Amino acid sequence: MNSEEGFTENRILKNTDETKITEDGHKKRISYSSTVLRQDSNANEKQWPVKKEVKEKEEEDAATEMVPPDGGWGWMVALGSFVIMTLIPMVSPCFGVLFSRYLMEQGASSTTTAWIFNSQCCIWNLMAIITRPVTKEFGWRKIGIFGAALAAVSFVISAFAPCPEFLFFSFSLLCGVGGGMVVSICFLIVPIYFDRRRGVATAIMMAGVCLGQMLGPPIARFLQDEYGFRGATLMVGGIILNGCLGASFFHPVEQHMKKGQPQAGNQPLAGEAPLLPPEPSTLGSRSRELVKCHSELSLTDSTGDPDFDLMRIAVRSRMMKSRAGRHLSDASTISISRNNSSLCISTLDVAGIIAMPDTDQNDPSNLDSDDSKKTLPSICSVVFRVFQSTVADMGILRSPRACIIALSGTFGINGYLNFMMMVPFAMQAAGQTLEDSAYCISISALCNLLMRLLVATLSDWPRFNKRLVYVSGYFTVSLSILVFPFLTELPWLMAAMALFGCGVGANMGLYTLVMIDVMGLDNLPPVFGASCFMVAMGFIILGPIIGIIRDSTNSYSLSIWVVAGMLLTSFMLWIFMPAAIRYDERKMKEREEKEKSKP
Repeated sequence: MNSEEGFTENRILKNTDETKITEDGHKKRISYSSTVLRQDSNANEKQWPVKKEVKEKEEEDAATEMVPPDGGWGWMVALGSFVIMTLIPMVSPCFGVLFSRYLMEQGASSTTTAWIFNSQCCIWNLMAIITRPVTKEFGWRKIGIFGAALAAVSFVISAFAPCPEFLFFSFSLLCGVGGGMVVSICFLIVPIYFDRRRGVATAIMMAGVCLGQMLGPPIARFLQDEYGFRGATLMVGGIILNGCLGASFFHPVEQHMKKGQPQAGNQPLAGEAPLLPPEPSTLGSRSRELVKCHSELSLTDSTGDPDFDLMRIAVRSRMMKSRAGRHLSDASTISISRNNSSLCISTLDVAGIIAMPDTDQNDPSNLDSDDSKKTLPSICSVVFRVFQSTVADMGILRSPRACIIALSGTFGINGYLNFMMMVPFAMQAAGQTLEDSAYCISISALCNLLMRLLVATLSDWPRFNKRLVYVSGYFTVSLSILVFPFLTELPWLMAAMALFGCGVGANMGLYTLVMIDVMGLDNLPPVFGASCFMVAMGFIILGPIIGIIRDSTNSYSLSIWVVAGMLLTSFMLWIFMPAAIRYDERKMKEREEKEKSKP
């Protein structure tokens, strides 16, 4: 019995000695770590007030909502869009004036002419689908300058076309790609820069379209009379090249955002401990995410233990000064608790965090070393991302509202552009001169300009019904086209073209604004891209049919009446818009109820 008690006592003493040794070693490690932490804290003591001020400023910025400038540099963007829309879209009304004599001399059929024009319009509108993904990869300004330059080059090459079929490459392909990109950018970037003054900015941009339609045909006719087909086409290409100047104003909107009203919801509650973000994130030097998300480092108020507080301060300091690229999410999380305080870090231990190099991301030498390690994304990866984003944007067509907008735009834009293309041919076939047709197109452009300015300006008025005026434009255009073949005298033809211009101005002046009104600003890029895709398909399907009808009947009148029917179809489609809105609202409510019912 005594031997058993002695054995037990010796065992207890042995365990006690081991415990003391362990505690002594632990205390030594804590003492060593505390010494290192004190040294690091003293070294950064002078910088800490500055960091605190930076943190407070960043937290204040995080609580403030950034809003579009609604002016400022936005007016320069509107001016650049005005320049581009004056020079680039005028190729459509100038097509008949520039190429009619050449195509007639070469004996091109109406079907070939329709294919050349509609192929260009198809590619032009297809570019709107990929414009947003491409600008996300390369930026607004680069793509805008590239598009304007390519459109100018297309006319220079077209001046040396050996046959009408060559225009499929020089005009349809090159001008379609370049012009479609830069014009789509104008439609997308102007609404982003403005809020209350969006209508005025859109009016400025749309005024360029009308000014180009008004000045383009007479200038093209004058140049042809003076310098012939080749000289006129070369000069038009030089004029279009000035669109690069307008695209140079397209800065990213993030560079010009201004502070709005503070949002109280962004401020953390008093005494609330910051939380780790649910997604993996990267620590960077003085990163905004460290402040806005309250960092991957979660620290509460002082614990009362100087050693533990020093460790918290040093860890925070080193983490804020660590180089970007250290991923906390790549390792599991360790939690160190002390009273009500917590320190959450990755499997990088405390000594490892303290040993992080004291580097600054803003140091040019560091930037150079980072840039040397970066490689340009491969073409395949860029194409894949563009394709992926394009497919995602096309998903907006699941909404009946988006389908109505896209289909009505398909019939409407196809109709009025094909009508303008046929006007010079139809008037010359009826005995009028090319000069008369140029004046008719200019009169329609003048009325188009005045109406666009009027409706775009009135759109900022709360009682102005955008949808009603937009739909009325379809009806007015269809009516003017319907009566055009019955008119033989030039004054009446000019009156019909003036009515046509008013209808187009009322409709196209509100084109993007109605998209925003029906679908919302966030859905503008996908709706615009999907609509342009539908319009492009319409040019391939509907456009050549108009040329085939002309060749089969040897009459422009029947082709023009088919175009009038297309515009009337656009008008009829909008009758179903209220039902489409109710359908989408019902689907949204059902989706919300399903989400609420989920445990």
